[in-house]
Amino acid sequence: MWLPRRPVLTLLAAAMACAVPGGAGHAAAGPPSSAGRGGGPFPGAPPAGGGGRERPTIVLLHGAFTDASIWQDVTAVLQRRGHQVLATTNPLRGLDSDSAYVDSVLDHVAGPAILVAHSYGGAVSTNVTVRPGLRALVYVAASAPAKGELFGVPGAGPGAGAEGDYVRVPYTEPDGSTGTEIYVRREVFADTVTGPDVPAWRSAAMAVSQRPIDSDAVEAESKREAWRSLPSWFLIPGRDRVLSPESQRFMAERAGGVIREVDAAHAVMLTHPRTVADLIEEAALATARAPAEGTVGR
Repeated sequence: MWLPRRPVLTLLAAAMACAVPGGAGHAAAGPPSSAGRGGGPFPGAPPAGGGGRERPTIVLLHGAFTDASIWQDVTAVLQRRGHQVLATTNPLRGLDSDSAYVDSVLDHVAGPAILVAHSYGGAVSTNVTVRPGLRALVYVAASAPAKGELFGVPGAGPGAGAEGDYVRVPYTEPDGSTGTEIYVRREVFADTVTGPDVPAWRSAAMAVSQRPIDSDAVEAESKREAWRSLPSWFLIPGRDRVLSPESQRFMAERAGGVIREVDAAHAVMLTHPRTVADLIEEAALATARAPAEGTVGR
């Protein structure tokens, strides 16, 4: 989808299912505390069976128009497999402030972590601070812009969604100035975001509870390229109507990432949660390192 007078600009969506312990806007997702700190999958704990390796915390980041609940099915799969999961809220207010917020989330993760992002969340994860404990980036139907780029990539085709699929709504800032939020029109939400494989009742519920993205976030240029410093994995849905598969492949190949494709729409985590979880586990296994090599928090 294109916004007026912008290069290949496509809006992104997504969501999550939990958050960070001990802070507003975060809630830990993981096995019950009865698992115990000695051998359970808590942040910084070794995987079941030992081996002297730390199992990373899986940090899930949603994109525009949805919330953290979009990760619920993936979270359930990962938890059953013994992973610690944090699904954090993406403020959707601006690329700089959103990435700074995610940095603050990572500051409180004990042990290593893998950052998994959907849609616009990929632009945010691309702009986080690279740190020793952050092992990998996983892009799920997500944007991985280079410095100076918006969500899309110059020269790559847009998604099938049109500018008319979106509506801009003004709102008043605390200082009395006016900002603009962007929503997906309810009548096209299922076609544009969730796709035909998601039950109609679920798409309808998501359409009326969507979280808008501020136009400042849409129009911000990337300032960092975390994928140049960290190994990356990409899951590309072949029927994505928010961010075109061609654009995603362009970014994935440029990043030198591991690429997997699936016959799905943009909200692939709703229809293929095991496929998404498998890719995350692949990244966790491939980047496993000894505990002494650093934690995420500063």
